[in-house]
Formats: sequence, C-alpha cells, structure tokens
Amino acid sequence: MKILALGRECDLHDYVTYCQGLGRDVVCFSPPALLQDEKAQWASQLTAALDAVAPGHTFAHVVSFNDGFQVQADVFKQIFGLAARNTDTLFTLTDKAAFKAVPATADFISRYLRLPQQIDAAQAWQQVEQALTLPVVLKPSNGFYSAGVIRVDDRAAFNKALTLTKRVCALMTQQRGDSEILVEEYIDGEEFSVDGYVLDGQVKPLLLHHKYPRLEGPTFHENAQISRPFDERLGEPFMLALRQIIAAVGLDQSPFHAEFRITPEQRVYVLELAPRISGGGISSRYLMDICLGLDVYDVDFKLASPSLQLALPHRRIGLEYDFSVKKSGVLKSIEKTVAQCREMGASTIIQHRHNGEFVMAPPVAMETVLTAFFSCASKEQALQIFDYLETCEVETQA
Repeated sequence: MKILALGRECDLHDYVTYCQGLGRDVVCFSPPALLQDEKAQWASQLTAALDAVAPGHTFAHVVSFNDGFQVQADVFKQIFGLAARNTDTLFTLTDKAAFKAVPATADFISRYLRLPQQIDAAQAWQQVEQALTLPVVLKPSNGFYSAGVIRVDDRAAFNKALTLTKRVCALMTQQRGDSEILVEEYIDGEEFSVDGYVLDGQVKPLLLHHKYPRLEGPTFHENAQISRPFDERLGEPFMLALRQIIAAVGLDQSPFHAEFRITPEQRVYVLELAPRISGGGISSRYLMDICLGLDVYDVDFKLASPSLQLALPHRRIGLEYDFSVKKSGVLKSIEKTVAQCREMGASTIIQHRHNGEFVMAPPVAMETVLTAFFSCASKEQALQIFDYLETCEVETQA
C-alpha cells in the first residue's frame, strides 16, 4: 500500500515508522495553500504540485494531521477516487473566522471582531473599545499551537500583542492562505478538549483532556494535558455543543478534536472544532492507547469500513507533557530533560528538536521541543508527575 501523508517528513516520523512496520510505503508532501476563490482549480493545482516531486504516483490512502492541509487531503482523495469528506466543511472547521460565522456556534462563543492584517493599532483599538469588553484575546484566524494567541488587559499591551499576532498571521498567509486577526472577549475558566470520531452521523467522543497549567494569559501555551476516557453522562455539556455544531457543518466519517472553556458558572464555550486527531497525530496515538487501547492510526485506515467498532474498555489515565523553552535560543542539554522524563517513568518520549538547533519560545513558537507520555493509575499520580516536570527547564543559549 502506498500512502500520501501531507506534512513535513520531520513532523511525520512517528507515523512513517508505524507504517513502515506494516510494510506500507509513505510519501511525505507539503502541498501548496488553496484559495477559496480558486476552488475550480484546486485539483489541477495539487496534481501539478505533486507531480513535481512524485510524478505519476497514485495512492491508496491519504492522510494529514495538520489543520492547514485538511482540505488538500480530501481534494487528493477525490483525485485518487477515494472516499472523501466535504471540503467546504473542512474549510469552515480549519479557519476560526469561518467557524465562528456558523449560526450553530452562536450560543457557544464569546463576542469577537475580525480585523484585516493591514489595520493600524489606533484603528484596531478604537473598534475593540466600541464593540468588546476587556480583557480580550488576539489570535490568527488560521493559526495553531497557540502561536500569536495573546491576552490583552489594556491599551499599553494591545500594540505589542497586535504586532506579534500580525507576524504570525503573515506566516499563516504564506503557509495556509488568507489569515485575519480575531479579537475576542476573554473567557475565564478551565480549558478542556475532547477527541473522538463522527461515524454515520453519530458523534462518538472517546477522550476528555484537562489542560495544565490553568491558562489565563498573557500567552496560552499549555504544557500538559491529563486524559481520561470520556463519560457521556458527565460530559453532556460538551455533547450538546458537539452534536449541534457537527450536525450544522455536516462533518462525517472523520475524527474531531474540540477545545472548550468552562466558566465557574459552568457555561461551556467552544474555542475550536478541528476535523483531525490531535497533536500532529502523536497525542492521539499515545493517549488513546494508554486510556482505551485504541490504535488511531489503524482507525484512520478503517473510517469508511462498516466493521469499525469503537466500544472500548476504559483503562488508565494518560499524561502528556510538552516541553517548550522559556527563551528563544540554541537548544542545549536536551538529554538532561530526557533523563528526567525517564526517571519519572515515561512510557514514550519523542524528541522533536536536537542540541544545536535554534528554537523559538511562546507565543511565536509553532512546535514543541520534546513530548513525554505517562500511563498513570490515577489523576493524583498524573498531577504529581506534572508538578515535578514543571520544575524541569529546557536550556537554551543566545
């Protein structure tokens, strides 16, 4: 079987190794951005781009774990005669501005503004003052990994935040197509996410993740998540939003990753709903295995199969810890952090970057340095490991 995996080879190493173990060949390819007003040319644009690197190839399967390549993945599926999702649905779910414009989201989002990248700070601030209540959060409409997401409490912080968010928007425009600045009222509360699948119109949530530490700003890069099998009875507040929005956008035969905030008054807000598994595939792979014994890479091959079953036994609690750096610079002594993770009993350690490489710190960082997964008997054990890892600093030098 020959598989087309959309993304950088360095980001797909885990998936490629998995497929090679099953005798499957993988071609990694980063496709060009697609513009909505050029929809009639999408197939020809992607075919020409792929032919430049893999001429004459056909593929039995296409996959991407990247928000920016979901539409391209399913256009390729159409080209190769494979079952595909609706590309308008995928565009809506991978652009936060388009997502917020869906009427079914109205009860689950905070008030917001859409601003063009070219707007100056004075004009932007005037619109914010007139339409929103502080604090607010600035973010790119099609960003990821919390890059360019910044809380602002006053005018003094606004100009700097706007400059940083614009910088990420410009990068997203190059990589993913048009990008706007979103300014939305800050929601005070705990942050959660839900991973699952939509099969034959039925929403099937599988994992609930609680993000740590509490994300209050000014940046919103979570270090960790503690994961457990989803309880539909206790998770009904999430289910209400998921069912309503997924039915409205028409997502089906697809994974989903939804992010939420719950206020102290127990009101549920939806931050995003992506048509993919989480964490570049890696998070879902290892946390689903720890908590449910589910092989998500295998599920991806079977999404169109009527034999796919997701009735799974609940197992353990999972902890994922993503290490970033506090200061941008050249990475050093990463082996020290790896040793600390092993000392705490990590079941899987994935090193994304290496000593001598220049790495960026949040809020402009777009990838983690090191990811460690832990299989825990209880949430209390997971929190103990988390507290220790919070004291471990990844070192950089200028």
